[in-house]
Amino acid sequence: MDYLSTSEPIADVSGFATRGLSHSDAISFGQPMINPAEYNAFLSLMLSTIDVEELSQNYYQYLAGKLPLKGLTFAAEDRQFVSGSHASREHIVSLQTTAASAHKPPLAHTIHYHFQRLITLREQHLLHELHTHFCVPLLHALSYRKLQLQATRDALTGLGNRAEFEQQLLRFFSQAQRHDIPFGLLVIDLDNFKQLNDQQGHLEGDKALIRVANQLQLILRDEDIAFRFGGDEFCCLLNSVSIEQLESVAQRIRAGIAAESVLLSQGITASIGGTLAIPDESGASLFERADTAVYQVKADAKNNVVIL
Repeated sequence: MDYLSTSEPIADVSGFATRGLSHSDAISFGQPMINPAEYNAFLSLMLSTIDVEELSQNYYQYLAGKLPLKGLTFAAEDRQFVSGSHASREHIVSLQTTAASAHKPPLAHTIHYHFQRLITLREQHLLHELHTHFCVPLLHALSYRKLQLQATRDALTGLGNRAEFEQQLLRFFSQAQRHDIPFGLLVIDLDNFKQLNDQQGHLEGDKALIRVANQLQLILRDEDIAFRFGGDEFCCLLNSVSIEQLESVAQRIRAGIAAESVLLSQGITASIGGTLAIPDESGASLFERADTAVYQVKADAKNNVVIL
């Protein structure tokens, strides 16, 4: 299927933001700026991946070879995508990806292009043309990502679910092997959660799970990821950490859960086990070691941390 063979408008790019343009008059877009061979190469590059981050990087690198582009940014669903740099004092051109609809809001509203200087009329024309050709592959990739998020998110807490944990664990192992970056795993088991459910009902239990998820998101860094593994068990993958840092984060999580007002009133605390990944080990052995640490905490006095 040719993504561009459509009679429908694929992008609302009727106006450029004035900041970043070197010509204030209306722009006339007539003959294409890209010859057929270049167009085919560009289209092949844009259709080479359905991953949003990889697609945006490919687009940025292609544009940077033709325009004085320093970076591009756009927001979609749960995160901001950034390619290159985006210092605030750069010349910025903002283009819409699609017109908003009352029935179907856009997946991404605007792409912001950050330039080293004011761009010429010819460069404006080229940017318009490439942006238009980029929009449909981008929106397809964003739609695919949205479906992936729905399949890998815990509906109650908004954290990644067990399927997402297993995918991310493979990615962390791959990154560790390629770049020699250590990572750690924390397994968090809530104390007294069964009693809470039995005595006060599942709505109170759900409230506790949401509060725990909020604490994890507050404490972890952007590069770390929290998951609801199942029931009252949570996991965290921490990138580029030492054993001391892993224990420090675990203690902060334990203290944060113990001090949170709703969880405190419910009597909920956390038993946390952690470990660093060992080169060439399996995900199962890593998880088993962290889980063993949790059982050690449970067998002792709960509301504590053990790192193996």
